[in-house]
Parts: sequence; C-alpha cells; structure tokens
Amino acid sequence: MEIHNYWLGGRWQEVDMVRGRAPLTISYTPPEIWAKDGMERVHREFEKLLRYNVMDYYNFISVEMGNDHLSKSGGKGELGWADEHTPPRLVRCNNPSRIVYTQDVGDLYWPINMVHMDVKCKEGKKPSRSMVVGLENNMPNFSFYQVRIDGRNWRRRPEKFPWELKQGKNSIEARAINKFGVSGPTSRIKVKYTS
Repeated sequence: MEIHNYWLGGRWQEVDMVRGRAPLTISYTPPEIWAKDGMERVHREFEKLLRYNVMDYYNFISVEMGNDHLSKSGGKGELGWADEHTPPRLVRCNNPSRIVYTQDVGDLYWPINMVHMDVKCKEGKKPSRSMVVGLENNMPNFSFYQVRIDGRNWRRRPEKFPWELKQGKNSIEARAINKFGVSGPTSRIKVKYTS
C-alpha cells in the first residue's frame, strides 16, 4: 500500500528500488508469445518495466490470501485493493477476475500471532451451558495454546475443548505460544449466561 500511495501521488522518485547481486539480463531470444514482434517487443517491455523503477506495477495491487499457493491447488483466494483512483479489475488476462476487492487497509495488514476463538453451543436439541471452543492462530513457529477462564491461571489447551458456562458473567482468554516460548497477544470473549 505504501508503494501504491507513492505511485498515485507521483512520488515514485522517493522510493528506492534495491536490486540483488544478480544483474538484470535480457534474453536474445524472444518468448514464444512475442515471437512475431521479435526483440523489439522484448526491449519495449523492459523499457516499460524500468521506466519508473517498476512503480507502475503497483497501480493495481492484490494479495494472495494464504502462504501455500505454490504448493496447493485452489488457494484461499486473492484480495485486491480498490479506491477512487484504482477501480476493480473485472477482467484479467481475458478471463473474469476472481479477486475480492476491499477498501479497508486492515484487510491487507492483519495482525499476526493472534488467536481466533470460535465458541459454539454443544450439539443437542436444546441450548445449554455446554460450549465447545475452537482455536486457530496465525503465529509463525506455533507450539501450543494457553487459555484462562474467568481470570484463573493460564492452562495449556488443545485446539478444541469443552467450556461449561456458569450462571452470570463468563470470560475466556486465549493466546498462542511459539516454539521459543514467546506468547502472542491475548484474545478475549465475555459471555453472559442466564437459565
């Protein structure tokens, strides 16, 4: 988003493009899709690529929602950015676009190391005080979960466990612990139960 905003503001000169040690090389055999245009097309494409330090490639931005898209088929979808200067692309590479668009920066920069708690009533014909808690996290090097119920001591818990509500106010807190013993932020839920 920062590069996108610099590009839209015409401030592309203020962004440094850092290149690795490998030099940028041009093939002297054009790709098959440009074969009829020959090397002139290759040179034109490289001129376009480098004219603003590749900044115009940040006009349309999107994020692959998952870090396994190169190892699994399907993936979790793609999230694109849209604003008054950047409308959604409905067609991409001559195919209908499957990108879901957002205007909320928080969708692109979600916090890491968080625990998501999914609290549901235990399956049965009637609602009861018996809950099932499911935990998920996005912590790198995750090791285990810690849970604290009603302010008592932290206890190690599996990703799914039962929770019996008491009459009145109930609270549950969860956090992820990584392989180095570092805990993530605490997620909290409060539930009021009356029978």
